[in-house]
Amino acid sequence: APVTAVCPTGTYSAADPTPTADRQCAPVTAVCPTGTYSAADPTPTADRLCAPVTAVCPTGTYSAADPTPTADRQCAPVTAVCPTGTYSAADPTPTADRQCAPVTAVCPTGTYSAADPTPTADRQCAPVTAVCPTGTYSAADPTPTADRQCQTVRLSIG
Repeated sequence: APVTAVCPTGTYSAADPTPTADRQCAPVTAVCPTGTYSAADPTPTADRLCAPVTAVCPTGTYSAADPTPTADRQCAPVTAVCPTGTYSAADPTPTADRQCAPVTAVCPTGTYSAADPTPTADRQCAPVTAVCPTGTYSAADPTPTADRQCQTVRLSIG
C-alpha cells in the first residue's frame, strides 16, 4: 500500500511512517479551549499550541490588555511614583495603572493655598474671606498662601 506523503488539510502528521505503519494524521485543534490562547499556529507536523492564559498579573503590574484567542493577557508595570508636578489621583488597580494628575500650580483669584500638594493630593485652594465680620477689622490682607486676617476691635475707654 502506498504511504501517505502529506496529511490532508485540517490535519497534521502526528507520527511519521515506519516500515510497518503508514503516516499517522490527526485533526488540528481548531480553537483553543477556554482559559487558553493559541501560542503557535499548527504546522504540517505539529498541532496548534494552546497555552494557559495568565489569570492574574503579578504584584507590581496591572492588566494592560485582556487575553484574546491568539494572545495572552498583557501585564504592564505600575507607575510607582507620579512625576514631579503631578500627584496620584487614583491608586493602581488590577486592571488600571496609577492615575497621575497635574498639580494646581496657582490657586485662582479669590482663593488662597490652604494646603500644599502632596504625592497623593492636589493643592487645596480655599475661598478668601471677602469682608471681616462685624466687630472685627482686617489686620492683614490675603496672600496667595494665607487668608485675610480678621482681629477683634478693642474699644479703649478713657
